[in-house]
Amino acid sequence: MLLFVTSPGWLCTDVKNVTPRYKSFFSLDRIFYIYNMETSVIITPNPYGFGRNWSLLVKTPEHTKSFYLGQDVKFCSRVLGMQPRDVVEAIGTGEISEGQPGNKKLAEFICECLELNETNVMELEPWSLSAE
Repeated sequence: MLLFVTSPGWLCTDVKNVTPRYKSFFSLDRIFYIYNMETSVIITPNPYGFGRNWSLLVKTPEHTKSFYLGQDVKFCSRVLGMQPRDVVEAIGTGEISEGQPGNKKLAEFICECLELNETNVMELEPWSLSAE
């Protein structure tokens, strides 16, 4: 029997009902492939006075790696192909400050959309996910 972590604390044995990308991100039917990574988004003010810059921090048992994502709105539209309001709807909250549950949901959502897992994330360069 195969077990897959679907979201914090949920296990799934059903691999038949995988839903497309972000449509039902936090459903029990969705298989969460990131099972051994701790992720968060580091948010810093943009030096030009508008927007915020995002970096994705990924910790695995062996490594810690940070990826510069770029300005929040540019990353959402250019890399994820979504409006920021669609990302908020997909993760279920607009509160993404560091330390908030929404920050972890955002990081997991980014990893899911970009199909990042503990194997392929270590092969990427720190700038390879950037929207700039």
